[in-house]
Amino acid sequence: MNKFIVYLLVILEVGGGFMGFSVILAFQPWSKNMNAFQWSACIGACFLFIFGIIAGLALIKESRYGIVSSAIYQVFQVPFILSNVISYNVLSGVKLVVGVLGGMPYVTIDIGARSTIIFNRQTDSWGFGINLIALILFVYLISQLRTKHSVNESSESTENSSIKNGQ
Repeated sequence: MNKFIVYLLVILEVGGGFMGFSVILAFQPWSKNMNAFQWSACIGACFLFIFGIIAGLALIKESRYGIVSSAIYQVFQVPFILSNVISYNVLSGVKLVVGVLGGMPYVTIDIGARSTIIFNRQTDSWGFGINLIALILFVYLISQLRTKHSVNESSESTENSSIKNGQ
């Protein structure tokens, strides 16, 4: 794997995960007006950001677990949805969202950490988009996983053929 991309992912996942977790602990749970659903969403977001920290740390060793975990964490950050039914947005580190908002083209760049999931939101706006940075990183991680898997298969088949030939 490209060392620059690995370090970038580690910084985004560990730093973004820590920032998201810290923000939730600092602001969300202490609200006295939260209902059970909001508490469970808060706890879910905490687990998501903790998972991001673990994924980033596991990626340092470039193990299969680290690559898969990081890919899963990136998938959570790809979609951006805004509607009356559901609003969804997760950011850990940096995002570049390209999409449509209120019928108009929409592009935004954001840095930090955020998790938003709202059901039955009262809004006149609607929109959807894709976080291009998360999508590109996801595709890169999957390609690395496939490359790593094919290298392991070819080395295993070479070892098996040399064993069969008595070498």
